[in-house]
Amino acid sequence: MSKSGFKGQIFGIDLSDCSIKIAQIKKRGGKFILTNIGRQNLPLGIINQGIIEKNREVELVNFIRKATANVWGRKIKSKYTICSLPEEESFIKVIQIPKVEEREIGKMVQWQIESNFPVELNDIYFDWEVVPPFRGGKSVSKKADEILNVSVAVIPKKIVDSYLSVFKKAGLQPVAFEIESMSVIRSLFKGPFSPHPVIVVDIGRDSSGLVIFSGWTIIFTSHINISSEDFTKLISEKLNVNLDKADRFKKEIGLLNLQKIHKVSREEISSLPKQKIYHVPIVQNGEIGMLKSVTATEKIIGLKEIEDVFNALVPLLENFTEGIKQYVDYLKSFEGIEFVPDGKVGRIILCGGGANLIGLTDFLSYNLGLPVEVGNPLINISKFTCFKKGEIPKKEEMLSYTTALGLALRGANYH
Repeated sequence: MSKSGFKGQIFGIDLSDCSIKIAQIKKRGGKFILTNIGRQNLPLGIINQGIIEKNREVELVNFIRKATANVWGRKIKSKYTICSLPEEESFIKVIQIPKVEEREIGKMVQWQIESNFPVELNDIYFDWEVVPPFRGGKSVSKKADEILNVSVAVIPKKIVDSYLSVFKKAGLQPVAFEIESMSVIRSLFKGPFSPHPVIVVDIGRDSSGLVIFSGWTIIFTSHINISSEDFTKLISEKLNVNLDKADRFKKEIGLLNLQKIHKVSREEISSLPKQKIYHVPIVQNGEIGMLKSVTATEKIIGLKEIEDVFNALVPLLENFTEGIKQYVDYLKSFEGIEFVPDGKVGRIILCGGGANLIGLTDFLSYNLGLPVEVGNPLINISKFTCFKKGEIPKKEEMLSYTTALGLALRGANYH
């Protein structure tokens, strides 16, 4: 079957430790339409840090079938899919090679795999693309005429082969595999070019992926071993409540008590993007003030809970901030390289379900001294046929689908 025969049929499937997320997008008249989206939670232990447990493959196959059948929109009938590969087991990095003919680039990259990545060549699959030099704002050095900057992605064969096996047993035919970070960037940006380095932090349930993107490419990817679930567990432990209640406190209170860091007015807090502030009290000058949208019948969360949740979260968030700061500092060493115009990070974008933590953007921005915003995974989508007529999902509700939507966008452009 030719590539053109896939048109409109390919859907994206994001397989993670805790869930299967599916999205399907069709392209009409240059616009993208979301036609299907869905999620299937997975029991713990089927996938661990991106690795499928061999003795639980049959379970996973059944869950994949269930996921494709239970979506918002029409049941997915196509077997053609683009699948994510786990960030935990993959590497993306820009390397430099001498300028050679295009047909020789693959061989040159192959020779440098083992010296640039902690892998053995026989154990991995790899792909590459040449990074065009940045020519805006300053001249390209003479050295740029003698070298090629090449973005290289590597992943263990055993991972790819195990994912391929499971999908085939589920009756699906992958037309491509893609490392999660590539899908995330496609989902959050309208157009591929970023004039200054951007750090994208994907805060998932089990871990947080970190992607550094600049110019036309991903410079490198990494991980921070702190997750949204870690926040929940910490609140549960510090406040001596069960995980369900801790999760509610995390979502409804978060970092409301930002005055512990710096003075934040009621107006500033209530204007934070998205935050469900109207469900909880605002602390100002030691008193509780309520936004007008709160009704008298809504339960008021007390000052003690606000204080306790804040105190529980901040130490872990300080470690989280320090983890990001290391990469902000590392980027300074890239100054003068053509695909990074300067070593200064332009902004930080948050995605994943954990990005919805109330006050997180303010906390990170204050401590890092950089603009921090929550990404919009729907930025490229014009229409939604999988929901009721006229209904448009909130971007915050779609943050956990960022990877699946990026995969689906690639599927819609596959020709």
